[in-house]
Amino acid sequence: MIKEPGNYEQAEALLKEMFSSVREKTMSEQDLVMKVTEKTLMLLTKPSFSSLDKSEVITYGLPISNGAVVGKLCTTKKAVDVCIKKNEPIIYVSRNILSDEILFLDKISGLIAIETDPSSHASIICKDKGIPFISKIKGNIEITHNEINCNGIKIKIGDWISTFGTN
Repeated sequence: MIKEPGNYEQAEALLKEMFSSVREKTMSEQDLVMKVTEKTLMLLTKPSFSSLDKSEVITYGLPISNGAVVGKLCTTKKAVDVCIKKNEPIIYVSRNILSDEILFLDKISGLIAIETDPSSHASIICKDKGIPFISKIKGNIEITHNEINCNGIKIKIGDWISTFGTN
């Protein structure tokens, strides 16, 4: 009997162990598939937080394209590329969406643009592709290559964040 994993790390370790057994021919591929539980798959595909009670709303904005998303915070093309290689969901944050940034909108899960106009090209693309997009963010927002300072709260690039927008 295989013990159910309780978190992402345990689920990942379990799968690595099972794949190792397949490589060593002590388990068939079919047995591996049959032993992977729904809970293991959910832990691997849905990000979770160790303590949801620490979650807080840090700012508000105008929802341009409806939706909710959880992903890794990225503010540069380089950070986006790192997340893409790791197959991680991305929430891209920028003061304004520039023309070269529009080229990788199809690779992100969510978009936050501090000042982008609701009728911008980025807005149209996000609506068309179903990418959650929030703009006109309220408060004091500073964006650097390694963090965002949002109303005094610092969030590092690569941290998990979530966004929710509906209008």
